[in-house]
Amino acid sequence: MYLSHLLKSILSGLNQNKLKILLSNVTVEEYSRHKDTIVSKYTSSLKSHLNNAKKIQDYLDGSERSTFLLLLDKANENIKSDGKEGVNALSIIESTFDHKNTIKLSSSTEILANAAQIALEKKAPCHKGKNSVADTVIYLQFENWVKETESIENKDYFHFVTDNHTDFSSKDNRDPHENLIIFAKNNVYYHIDPYKALEKIELEDIPPDEFDLFESRFCKRSN
Repeated sequence: MYLSHLLKSILSGLNQNKLKILLSNVTVEEYSRHKDTIVSKYTSSLKSHLNNAKKIQDYLDGSERSTFLLLLDKANENIKSDGKEGVNALSIIESTFDHKNTIKLSSSTEILANAAQIALEKKAPCHKGKNSVADTVIYLQFENWVKETESIENKDYFHFVTDNHTDFSSKDNRDPHENLIIFAKNNVYYHIDPYKALEKIELEDIPPDEFDLFESRFCKRSN
């Protein structure tokens, strides 16, 4: 439910021209590679926990066992519902990818070379001893876009949103790593919580008519 609301808020903001999304080609490639397993992995994990929970019935008496099994049946129905919501969420994600207010960023030769150099020097986001070149490319694409946009005296605000605090954050996960200098700018914000980003952009609310439109549009597609 919360993921669906988040995605609908983002799509609503795009439709109202309240924001634009900078979409890295790296993100699109990763999504395309894993999207078929996202929902199935999530629901499979929940079903596994549910099957383990069923073993508890052996330690319950008749009436307690009946009540417990009814609760498990309810949980199983909720898992199925979550699976459908996951499919709907993928549809909304793909709508944001193709939206007119989504700007797709490519990996230039210069960006790839700079990412490789950062990896060699083990600077953030490549400072944790693992291969984070793809994340570095995403950051450099963002940094490059901010600089190019500011060069034409644009007064936009920029928000970098990630759940990868390991590579991008400082010791305080809420703050960007000090090597990522673009975040020193007053109009550039760093977020590890997408809901906080929406609050900052003032997109936490969705007009009721748009909410109903999303519900009918995407739920019908999954049936």
